[in-house]
Amino acid sequence: MAQDIYAIIQTGGKQYRVEPGSEILIDRLDGETGTTIALPILFLRDKNAMTMDASRLKSMSIGATIVGHTMGEKVNVLKYKSKARYRKRTGFRPKLTKIKIEAFGVEPVAKIAQTTKATKKPAETKTRTAQKKVAKTKKS
Repeated sequence: MAQDIYAIIQTGGKQYRVEPGSEILIDRLDGETGTTIALPILFLRDKNAMTMDASRLKSMSIGATIVGHTMGEKVNVLKYKSKARYRKRTGFRPKLTKIKIEAFGVEPVAKIAQTTKATKKPAETKTRTAQKKVAKTKKS
């Protein structure tokens, strides 16, 4: 039986229909398990009304909690060219995040913690020869 209230949200370039308390798998998000995130609403259906007005929906968001990270089923990719003895087989497993919908469409975006991208470690720019030169100068 469908809930009286649901929303359409967007994340990772895809749209999902969510209800309060539902758990969904979405493309991998940066964040630890237990982190609260805010997702933008595209459409909101309440018991009495539907809201598609972008100006009203801009001030609302869906609050969700990251339950965990997982990997999806393997997707096989096959390439074949006839009469050329060309066959390639490759595949990948998509990285996914499981989220649970908590606060539903009433919290302003500013009050819900936003996701933060993980900070990247700075790349080492020195080559081995440069490191050797630095080591020699330190010995002197």
